[in-house]
Amino acid sequence: MYILIILIIIGILFFLLLNILYKKTNYYKINILQSNKFKEIPDNLDIINLGSSYAKYAFDYRKVGVNGFNFGVQPQSLSYDFRILKQYKNKLKKNGVVIITIPNFVFAFLDYPIEEYNYKYYSFLNKENILNYSSLKKFLIKYFPLLLQPKKLKYILKDISKENMDRLTFVENKEDVKKEAQKRINGWMRQFKLLNINNKEELPLDIKNMFIKTQSLLEEMINYSLTNELKPVIVIPPCSKELNNFFSDDFLKEILYSNIEKANKSLIPVLDYLKDSEFQDYHLYMGVDLLNIEGRRLFTNKVITDLKKINYL
Repeated sequence: MYILIILIIIGILFFLLLNILYKKTNYYKINILQSNKFKEIPDNLDIINLGSSYAKYAFDYRKVGVNGFNFGVQPQSLSYDFRILKQYKNKLKKNGVVIITIPNFVFAFLDYPIEEYNYKYYSFLNKENILNYSSLKKFLIKYFPLLLQPKKLKYILKDISKENMDRLTFVENKEDVKKEAQKRINGWMRQFKLLNINNKEELPLDIKNMFIKTQSLLEEMINYSLTNELKPVIVIPPCSKELNNFFSDDFLKEILYSNIEKANKSLIPVLDYLKDSEFQDYHLYMGVDLLNIEGRRLFTNKVITDLKKINYL
């Protein structure tokens, strides 16, 4: 019995040690704590952006002469964009600009079905803004995260780089870029059960039905911003030529542009950079669709300049 008790104590101590080590990993800090960036949100902001990975790696306001904050989170749904806006709208000054980032497939889903995707919000959202909120989960995420995500133990042995998504990187070989683009397409086809990405008639019925819900959500976000004396603007982020080449104009109209048009009854500005000639070069991307440091710098400057042209800033 004595030996058993000793073994149990050793096991508990070892488990505690593993959790401490995991919480020190870059993976936990970047993906669960979101690098703690939400602990230092400035007040009286001129501009913010909402969005998923496309937004997270598209905007950097540090050298563009405006007081801005990037609320982009990877991955993220339009629904969570709205929840973040509701919680942090008071960080914006009156008539502050709200960039609603709309990439190609954002209308195809309302929220991610994977529960662990909600865990990252426990560090910066109120409980009413977190899907399936649980006080127990909040406690475990903070103190014993490996109980919820035991597979993440691997990051103790092989962590991700602290700068893995911030450095200037691009795929060197153009053929490799094309392969990377094909992998991206294959991922979307699996995720949304697509048979064809060029024929809009082959879109699954549940995706078409989802469009109605997400159109309504975007319309509500726009109206909410206007009601709160904010200036919403829709920004369609760029992708490399290698990725854009996979999509027909008709398909993009069906999954993206028609949805924006139907949701935008208030006729707020729409800045479309998807195929902008300045951002087709794959050297500006980490892969094929997430901007690297240089791409981010150029794109943020471009958006700020365009917003000034329409007297939004």
